[in-house]
Amino acid sequence: MVKGNITPDSTRVGSTILNSKLSNKGVLILGMERGTIWIPIPKDEETIQIGDKLVVYGILSSLRGVFHQVS
Repeated sequence: MVKGNITPDSTRVGSTILNSKLSNKGVLILGMERGTIWIPIPKDEETIQIGDKLVVYGILSSLRGVFHQVS
């Protein structure tokens, strides 16, 4: 489980959870931190924004492919 930051250059900015296709890559989004707001188990329609922090679970190789900073 890791927390990944969504940066301005992320290809996922503006995508919904569903359209991000993270689940197809074996990545489960457990929650989103948006500023001081915690969004547990975000709905498919939730839009990913710059600065969001996604708490995700998955196989380490999948997480590395999504969040390049994971070690």
